[in-house]
Amino acid sequence: MLRLADGTRPCLKVVNDQVGNPTSTKAVSDALQQILMHPELVGTVHLTCEGEATWYDFARKIFEIKRINQEVIPCTSDEYPTPAKRPKNSRLDKLALRECGIHQMPFWEDSLREFLLS
Repeated sequence: MLRLADGTRPCLKVVNDQVGNPTSTKAVSDALQQILMHPELVGTVHLTCEGEATWYDFARKIFEIKRINQEVIPCTSDEYPTPAKRPKNSRLDKLALRECGIHQMPFWEDSLREFLLS
């Protein structure tokens, strides 16, 4: 997104009908350190940040945090075709973490802010 906001585009169209849990590698790394202390935790474990956002929400938050004045216009997946079909809902549940008593993952906005400002 930051590369696209180089001043050559008056507006960016970003998909607003696909929802997920934006997650930073630091948040995953921090959670993995805790998981290593829980050998009883087996199977699939989802490590996504708390909260949810569309790609449109995510793009707007990036520009807000970086204080970039970039117009972002929501669009549908049909208006922005890609070779790979993307799911409308890619949110993941973190039940395994909660059952093990592992602390809550950070909220995606906080992780994004930490990533962009560090």
